[in-house]
Amino acid sequence: MIIDVLTEAGRYECLHPLFEKVFEFLKQGQAAELPDGKHELQGDHLFVIVLRNGDSKSDYKLEAHLRYVDIHVVMKGEDTLGWKPLSSCVSPIGIYQEKEDHILFADTDFIKFSLSEGMFAVFFPEDAHVPLLETKQLHKLVFKVKL
Repeated sequence: MIIDVLTEAGRYECLHPLFEKVFEFLKQGQAAELPDGKHELQGDHLFVIVLRNGDSKSDYKLEAHLRYVDIHVVMKGEDTLGWKPLSSCVSPIGIYQEKEDHILFADTDFIKFSLSEGMFAVFFPEDAHVPLLETKQLHKLVFKVKL
């Protein structure tokens, strides 16, 4: 997992060929105007989900993805998330769902942290995470980068 501010995003572009496209898209300012929902940027290889005023989750579950890296970017407000190494998760809920690209866990012992405006977090397949634990005036982008 990576947590940082957008002004430092360039240092992570070498980690995946599409990371540069994500951060360049953010620099261009188009992201702020996108309506809520899913928007393809490069087919199923790179897309973004826009969320405004997301409600906090009362029934949260850790999730992990095997085919995509998530980049959570807070444009406005604040989002409290949870993180735990996938290798430490012990309470799976069902099996990996290939179509949705996730496996869920009922574990409750995870690290909580908050992202505020101009911050981002990158979750790799080995990172179980839960977004929207607590939100404040949220405008958030979740980029899905195919491995």
